[in-house]
This record gives sequence, structure tokens and C-alpha cells, in this order.
Amino acid sequence: MMKLYEKEDVTKIFNEEKILIGNADAIPEYKAVEIFGREAVDFAKSGDRGAYNSNGYGIGDFTLMYLTLNGLYVAATYVNICRIRDANVK
Repeated sequence: MMKLYEKEDVTKIFNEEKILIGNADAIPEYKAVEIFGREAVDFAKSGDRGAYNSNGYGIGDFTLMYLTLNGLYVAATYVNICRIRDANVK
């Protein structure tokens, strides 16, 4: 049986991997890519949804890109839908 993410799963991942960035908790993009894959993270960052799901925090010579909790929800949703599509479930 294929593993599909539930909101509770993603919230748990966020709580385990989050770090302080500025004045809020977020998950570094590289960590989100490790967990959900590049395509899912890029989807979460794309279009109008991207402004609410991701950002970057720079310190001069380096900018750390990150996803918000909502961004992780979108990435996990992308993974869920791809898994269902790929299993040819109709």
C-alpha cells in the first residue's frame, strides 16, 4: 500500500525539522527537498502560492531559502497526488 501524507504527518515533520529564521519557524529548502523531492518543493514555490509558502533570509554573502508550514503542506499534497496518479487509481 502506498504511503500518503496526512496533515498530522507533515506537521510532525515540520516540528522535527524547523529552525528559527527571522522571527518565525521554517524548514530550510534543502531539508524539504530531502524529504519531499525537488519537484514537490518547486511546485510549492511556484505561481501565486509561492509568496505564502517560501522565502529567503540573507546575511550578506548567503541566503537561506526556506519553506513555511503551509509550503510543506503544498509539497506533501503534490507528492500525494503524484503517487495516486502514478498508481493509476481512478
